[in-house]
Amino acid sequence: MLDRLKARMEEGDDEAVTIGDAVEAIGTRGFGPVFLALALLVASPFGGIPTVPTIFAAMLAILAGQMVIGRQSLYVPGIFARREVPGKRVAKGVDWLRPIAQRMDRWFGRRLVVMTSDPARRLAGVVIMALCVTVPPLEFVPFASAIPMTGIALFGLAITARDGLLMMLAFAAAAAALIGGPWLLLSN
Repeated sequence: MLDRLKARMEEGDDEAVTIGDAVEAIGTRGFGPVFLALALLVASPFGGIPTVPTIFAAMLAILAGQMVIGRQSLYVPGIFARREVPGKRVAKGVDWLRPIAQRMDRWFGRRLVVMTSDPARRLAGVVIMALCVTVPPLEFVPFASAIPMTGIALFGLAITARDGLLMMLAFAAAAAALIGGPWLLLSN
């Protein structure tokens, strides 16, 4: 994924890269890092700020909806897609992420590939949307929104690494969150 991004950056004649080009270069795996990053932000202390989990859950649900309807890459509105990022900054980011990606490639990937197929990703999108629906009521219990966000983060990691075993773990975590979240609310 990083190699495609860097190659796309080197194709251009100028030194700037548009966000649209970057998203297109990342392709189908682009959903994964976004799910992972946003879910981890909400699971962090940042998620304790009132309404932040709900806002992030809404963004995640919209992205999951894109995956459910079969988009192969993230849709970025034109106003953002045309924004340019300095090529040097992108290259620096790619170089910083490369060792992390190489470790992830060693630990994860290419297990139970059928679980990362398009139908499985679409099902994951539906489950992510269901997890997002549980977030607003969970805000009444401090940091309880971390429960569904853990499942979403696992889906993000599974999609990024294309690891079916991780995808199965994400489905299990999502089932636990969909049961545990409401149980937590009812017990309070």
